[in-house]
Amino acid sequence: ETDKVLGVGGQGTVYLCHRQSAPDVKYAVKTIPIWRLLMDPSSAEKIREIRKEVDVLMRIQGHPNVCECIGCFDAFRPGTSEAQYIMMVMEKIDGGELASYI
Repeated sequence: ETDKVLGVGGQGTVYLCHRQSAPDVKYAVKTIPIWRLLMDPSSAEKIREIRKEVDVLMRIQGHPNVCECIGCFDAFRPGTSEAQYIMMVMEKIDGGELASYI
């Protein structure tokens, strides 16, 4: 379940969420609206780059300086065969935005 918006960036929106079965456990869920890219002539390349980023994040799991990615999945609009969003469920890390520390 979505609790609130944590941030909005160039790729999408990050929401604070929790499981209905465990409301005290919080997650950050990044939603990347790939449907916006479908009219762009370079959409296939941009979507490949997003999926590559997700793949890299999944491969470097366990590093002490990388947030845990619980899972990634495509979200479809009912009755469609193309993904509308890429969803990334990650651990919620307190402390603000990374950009403020760089």
